[in-house]
Amino acid sequence: MQNSFGHSEIGNVTYRRVMQTITYLPHFLSEVTITGLVLTLVYNGEVNTGVIAHFLMSIGAIPEGTQIIQQAAFFRPLYQITGIWKETGYSSIVYFAAIMSISPTLYEALKVDGGNKFQEIRYVTFPGMAPTLVIMIILRIGNILSVGYERIILLYNGNTYSTADVISSFVYRIGLEQGNQSLGSAADMFNALIGFALVMGANYISRQVSETSLW
Repeated sequence: MQNSFGHSEIGNVTYRRVMQTITYLPHFLSEVTITGLVLTLVYNGEVNTGVIAHFLMSIGAIPEGTQIIQQAAFFRPLYQITGIWKETGYSSIVYFAAIMSISPTLYEALKVDGGNKFQEIRYVTFPGMAPTLVIMIILRIGNILSVGYERIILLYNGNTYSTADVISSFVYRIGLEQGNQSLGSAADMFNALIGFALVMGANYISRQVSETSLW
């Protein structure tokens, strides 16, 4: 990972490559594999035998004998942390590319003026990344209701439906498992229309307040 100065923020090449591999690799693993690893770390059978579960109980973060995967209160943190672990590294590639496209002369000029690292981020890096950030936000807003339902279906159970269910998993349960295709189709259509409206609205607002938009 090179910045616009042409040198790495992490000087040790071996460490940098190892960290890149560790952060990018989970993206290329299937949801079934990732979910299986998570379940192994926090839960196995009728008792908590995973490393993470033991650690949380040893520091008093959760009561002894708590079954993490069986309690609705733990589902959201578990789902969110799993998603961050799986996608953050790979998703950061586009932002690294945006940083590398910034002209090095801007950094050099700020450095000559006595600017520090925080000022580089505030006055050069962030403004240079702004168009990319806006485009990515617009694209992400369209998927705000379409979370990774595969992971939800693999992680949840009858005890966590009230917390875990999203529109996509609801469509799966109602439309396929219970055979109510009409209700499932209506819910999926509602999801698509809301996503379309959000993208249109975000793009319109972006075009009004900045020079960046999808169209």
